[in-house]
Amino acid sequence: MAADEFVHYRWHPCSPELGVLRARYRRHVFGRHAHSTYTIGVIEHGSEELSYGDDREYVGAGDVVLINPETVHTGRAMTGEGWTYHAFYVPVEFVRSSLGGAPALTRRIVDDPVVRNALRAAVRAMDENACTADTLLCTALAHVFGRYGGLPGEQVPARPVAAAARDILSDEHLAPPSLGELAELLGTTRFALLRAFRATYGLPPHAYLTQYRVRKACTLIRRGADLAGAATAVGFVDQAHLSRHFRKTLGITPGQYRRAVQERTRSAG
Repeated sequence: MAADEFVHYRWHPCSPELGVLRARYRRHVFGRHAHSTYTIGVIEHGSEELSYGDDREYVGAGDVVLINPETVHTGRAMTGEGWTYHAFYVPVEFVRSSLGGAPALTRRIVDDPVVRNALRAAVRAMDENACTADTLLCTALAHVFGRYGGLPGEQVPARPVAAAARDILSDEHLAPPSLGELAELLGTTRFALLRAFRATYGLPPHAYLTQYRVRKACTLIRRGADLAGAATAVGFVDQAHLSRHFRKTLGITPGQYRRAVQERTRSAG
């Protein structure tokens, strides 16, 4: 591999068979090959020529590439700049168990900001907790297959399923289950659970979990806990992790919240 190329391959934390690739290629040329999985990727920089038999297509920065399982294709750089991209290699069974079906994708290349941003969010979420990583991956796949696979997902009674999921997340907020584990416990699919939860509470499960943790941290801070201790006690990695979500949720830092609590206590005294 050339010095100005790189490849980083890892497994998604919620599936031991779902691979995620981040790579930059300039001189590398892929031979004719096919994957047993769906290949769903985003071109971040540069441009690529894709060949499907006698068909050639060209993708540039921001384009989303959608390749069905067992589709023979090749890839190469269009210019000396090469191309950089993220790609999910999603097993057919993972899609079927998550969304209730695994249809053929009807497009190969799309310029779709909603899908693009959802896939990027799913990549970033891989280093968060399992519930967040799984939820944002399912969200991205729901956009892909809902728009380009015609898959509506199954219907389930929203409130009972959502309420049961909320109770589990609240009880197990220190080590929450993934979306897939929650769905299995409740006898449904990832997408059906995600849709039911949104419809009932206005948030996806991972966002509800974050807000629950922030509220628990507020309670501990009011009771005199130090910020680092409050962070780890409710399931955040450290104080910085708490601060990031605390500010997103409440608009202030944990330190500002603690000072307000201390001022109120002094005034009351």
